[in-house]
Amino acid sequence: MMGMSRTVKNGKTVAFEFLQIVEGEKGIFYISKPSQNSGETSFKLVKAGPAEATFENPKHDLPQRIIYRRDTTNLFASIEGTRNGKAMKIDFPMVKAKCE
Repeated sequence: MMGMSRTVKNGKTVAFEFLQIVEGEKGIFYISKPSQNSGETSFKLVKAGPAEATFENPKHDLPQRIIYRRDTTNLFASIEGTRNGKAMKIDFPMVKAKCE
């Protein structure tokens, strides 16, 4: 599975990220390539269910965990981890929109 996200500010794209979910010999991985990084980062699927998937990479700076949850109409993503010894969590509620 492949995907892309972008951050738009004042009508201009200021950041983007290419995403993949791949299955290999060692499991299922979420692979992220944000515009500000020269390389990719992999997160292993550690929990999966009908409405939630959790990917982890404890060696990564931030995030160490990426979580996707859905209910009947919405999709929610969050990233979690520790930065400078402090636990952090950022939520990304998603809204279905038309592609133009």
